[in-house]
Amino acid sequence: MDCVHCDRCRLWGKLQTTGYGTALKVLFELQDDNKNNVELSNIELIALVNTFDRLSKSVECVINFKNMYDVAIIREENGESKTSSDETTSLGLGRNTALNYESESHNKINEKPNSKVKIPDLFQKEKEIYEDVIFPSLDKSESESLGAIFMEELHNVIDALKWLLRSYVIFPKVIYNWCLIRIVYYWNTFVGRVDEDFDFNRLYTINI
Repeated sequence: MDCVHCDRCRLWGKLQTTGYGTALKVLFELQDDNKNNVELSNIELIALVNTFDRLSKSVECVINFKNMYDVAIIREENGESKTSSDETTSLGLGRNTALNYESESHNKINEKPNSKVKIPDLFQKEKEIYEDVIFPSLDKSESESLGAIFMEELHNVIDALKWLLRSYVIFPKVIYNWCLIRIVYYWNTFVGRVDEDFDFNRLYTINI
């Protein structure tokens, strides 16, 4: 609805665009003096008629839903099928549309999945964990020298020692991050922000 050019637009705001605000304004401002001649403008009268029309349609929808619910309960108690011939004549097009939607959704649930859909690999993450692990080659000849084997094992021991020493070096940083996150967590709990939790990726991610 258009504006009724009153001085109370600040109170009603955008509700006037739907007609409800104007209709409520008219109803509340009517004087209870039992007069038959009520002075209403054309816009106010249209707003009242639109509001009453919406209310009547809402009541009609509620009654129609109640009828659908009662019929569904009766059919369920009697064990009857929902696709009988008197659906359209008993409750009209609205109920028939609702039943069609229910049958379509039931058919979609019972449909078999498409074979072209790619099934996710549940063990993909477990495989990715061991991608950086270097296993000894099984194709090496038995004539490999003892010195080459010794140097290979020596390199493996050195890499392990480097990783161990690096873990000791970053240990203070891990402790600092852990204490900081614990303090932030308890502070957020104290002020009421309980949705904040630990950042496990920041604490337990190890880059070798």
